[in-house]
Amino acid sequence: SSYNKRQSILAEKIERGSIISADGNIIATTVEDENGKNVRYYPYNNLFAHVTGYINNGGYGLEASAGYYMLTSNQNLFEQIANDLSGEKNHGDNLITTLDSGLQQAAYDALGSDRGAVIITEPSTGKILAMVSKPDFNPNTIAADWSSVTADGSDSVLINRATQGLYPPEWNIVAGGYFFDGVCPVGEFSHKSLCGKIRIIIRIILMNVKAA
Repeated sequence: SSYNKRQSILAEKIERGSIISADGNIIATTVEDENGKNVRYYPYNNLFAHVTGYINNGGYGLEASAGYYMLTSNQNLFEQIANDLSGEKNHGDNLITTLDSGLQQAAYDALGSDRGAVIITEPSTGKILAMVSKPDFNPNTIAADWSSVTADGSDSVLINRATQGLYPPEWNIVAGGYFFDGVCPVGEFSHKSLCGKIRIIIRIILMNVKAA
């Protein structure tokens, strides 16, 4: 598309910015490979896969939908001029998400090997604090794995079941798990991130094993 072509042009002069969690952890960034080429690196591997997405094969997730913003630079003007003169790339803007890396890990671990999704939101603002879909993939190796993850019988790992899944009535949807101010929950979602001054709702969608 023309949108992707524009991003490709911008990428020639701007180093794509990082994607950062609300608690300050980098979940996607740009590094140099052994050949000196800029490549995307995902420190958490599969953990944020369906949220961050990837830039290969047309792009997916935040890498695709917010790519233009991460390829826009608000770096100091004089630094940009100096970089242009020296042939160096300018640094793109970072994307700060509402995701909490601790909650993301807790949701990921709780879902285990089940097929389905977990969404954790803050009802008062609608902020998405965690979003997990399984089965998942590793965005660091998506280019090499492309044939296998798109092949028949791949279990549709590229589908974000939290946002793209269609759930017939016989599938299990668990909703309405509220945690109130100052109350630290116990059980599968017991995590210090849940013990703050926020109200959180957890919705778990577990796909019936008999469903396709």
